[in-house]
Amino acid sequence: MHAKIVHLPWRHAKIVAALGTLALLAGCSLHTPHHRRIAIPPLGAAPLPLQMPRALLLQNLLERWKKPLLGRLDSLAAMQRVMQLRSLVEEAANQKEVQPYLKMLAHSQHLSYERAKERWVLFHLADLLVESGGDENQISSANAAGVAQWIPSLAREQGLRVDPRKAQLLTQQIVSLNLQIAKSTEVASNSGPPVLSQNLRNLRDKLAQERAQIDQRFDTRLALFAQARYLLHLYPRFPSLEWIFQAYHGGQAGELKLLHLYTGKTAPTSILILHGDHGHPLTYAQVYLTTSPNHHISAFDYLYSRGDDHRHYWWKVLEAAHLIQHFQKNPGSLFPTWNTLMPGRLQDAVWYPEGPSYAFETAQEVEEAVQKHLLLPVQNTNDIHLNIPPSSKHRFPLLRPEAYGTLRLITTLYKRFGGTEPLTVGDCLLLNPTPASPKADSSADSNGDNRSAAVQQVPINEGPPLSFSYHTTGLVFDILPPSDTKSLHRLEYTLDFLADRRIIAVTPAHDNGLDRWHICPNPLYGQALAEWRPK
Repeated sequence: MHAKIVHLPWRHAKIVAALGTLALLAGCSLHTPHHRRIAIPPLGAAPLPLQMPRALLLQNLLERWKKPLLGRLDSLAAMQRVMQLRSLVEEAANQKEVQPYLKMLAHSQHLSYERAKERWVLFHLADLLVESGGDENQISSANAAGVAQWIPSLAREQGLRVDPRKAQLLTQQIVSLNLQIAKSTEVASNSGPPVLSQNLRNLRDKLAQERAQIDQRFDTRLALFAQARYLLHLYPRFPSLEWIFQAYHGGQAGELKLLHLYTGKTAPTSILILHGDHGHPLTYAQVYLTTSPNHHISAFDYLYSRGDDHRHYWWKVLEAAHLIQHFQKNPGSLFPTWNTLMPGRLQDAVWYPEGPSYAFETAQEVEEAVQKHLLLPVQNTNDIHLNIPPSSKHRFPLLRPEAYGTLRLITTLYKRFGGTEPLTVGDCLLLNPTPASPKADSSADSNGDNRSAAVQQVPINEGPPLSFSYHTTGLVFDILPPSDTKSLHRLEYTLDFLADRRIIAVTPAHDNGLDRWHICPNPLYGQALAEWRPK
């Protein structure tokens, strides 16, 4: 049984009555003489591409990762930092130790040595863009550090000196100095020469040198050279760039296990990669696109058991490589794209740039929308449970038709793919949400590096305010993770299936103490989603 759109008058009367009560509690009048016109979002007429040719699917899949990579506030600064590392990455590719592997790469891909090395440098830079954005102060929650994001154990194996505790203390001081430098530079621009700023920079640079000596993960040159050696050393066992980077991110043992589970064979990884697809090379794309809850089930269970977003890593690296190529041809060409991607905001803003004009501000507006079937009620059913506090004055289980159809589509596919636990739906329509939404795409440099501050001064697309919540429009909703592991993996697959086809955008979020996925439908398919029914 699926959640149904209910058009019966008594149902609407019940919802309208509830809205009226909440409005009175909130001090809102249902009879305001002046009405604000609320726009109706565009409903694209494109059919739902649930079946899609592989070439087009791969194109859409990569497009999915453009916004996370290029649509952040600091994305241009990150790209500039990475491009400044190009000469070091090229030097790293000239190391004597890696030459045999570059020659193997050239031979297997039928490229000249110079072309193979150029291709390698491109993907090494792409990995840096994904891993750290070229930020030498980056420290992850897993204690991976520096531009190459070495974890302590692997860094030691590669001969780097590591001292995480002391490095962390120095990094905190460096971050604090970066913030002070940014502030003093701003003050100095209005009052005179930045003497204080220069003194702070000198102190910061001194601390950075000290940190690089005690923990060589922060020595950019050593870290990059070690990374090139490590990655290219993987080539004999993982003779493909996609598998090299998947093995780098997920561990060699992890990729060995995935290949064994997918093929059902226990041959060496090199044999499986070169001949694992019925005698032909087995690409990561083949594994990703053909692994599902119904096919290669053991490989599916393992791939979706990884909690580090591992299955998407190669797609991020590949899209990063495309962006870098674009930047190399014409550095200024990235700015228009970055601007169009609504930096600092979610994909919601890209697809619905006129978001505020669709927003509901009062309970009266919501009531009228319900009466006109512009908002549809989401109800508890056998398949959907609502997680909305009944005492909330500003949260309503209501969605616009295209968002409601999206929820119904997700529910149907989730069950088709084997999900058994009812889906838990969180926030739908909100009135007067708190300005500082945890779902905002806040990507200012978390380490306080003042090199990112300049991008804040770049004029960006007007669009909606950074604090604007699309929950006020009824166009988006949240789904909470199932507690059952099997159902969790089926839901993740369902969301990937739709996001890879650009039918929805999915953003992991954490709100009210709970993890959730924030779902936004693509307006290109608005009409089809609004009218969608399970067959």
